[in-house]
Amino acid sequence: MQVSQDEFDEWLENPVTKALKDRIRKDILFMQELLVEVGKDGLEELQGRIKASRNLLEVSREDLYD
Repeated sequence: MQVSQDEFDEWLENPVTKALKDRIRKDILFMQELLVEVGKDGLEELQGRIKASRNLLEVSREDLYD
């Protein structure tokens, strides 16, 4: 299934998409705060989760087809 640029732009402006992105941003901030508290044992996993969350926020139309 191909998604046009207009469809992708509409999705970005959708209130549900905006709410989801806001939630992801809040989760990233929370996880960044946790980085200070976790020891080396949880550091790698937490960094991976932050990276994955940032990837979701920055997804582009082209990323859908990579």
